[in-house]
Formats: sequence, C-alpha cells, structure tokens
Amino acid sequence: MPGPLKLVLDGEADVIVTRRFSAPPALVYRAHLEPDLIRRWMLPVEG
Repeated sequence: MPGPLKLVLDGEADVIVTRRFSAPPALVYRAHLEPDLIRRWMLPVEG
C-alpha cells in the first residue's frame, strides 16, 4: 500500500507531489508509463 500523498505548491504554476511506495524504483517508474499499471497503482478504487 502506498504511503500518504503530499502536495506542495511551488510558485503559481507548479505542484510537487511526493509519495512513498514499497517497491523498487524501476517498477514505480513503469507504473507511471504503462496503462495497466497506472490503473493498478494510481487508482486503487474497486468497482
């Protein structure tokens, strides 16, 4: 399960998003590129 999500405003147009995952960096990187993994990691809502 991912850790808490942290959002920080950086100026007027940028947001820094921080979240910790119990997974290797390569898998977290793939989770931001592959549609099936995006749904699994970023949208863990059932139904």
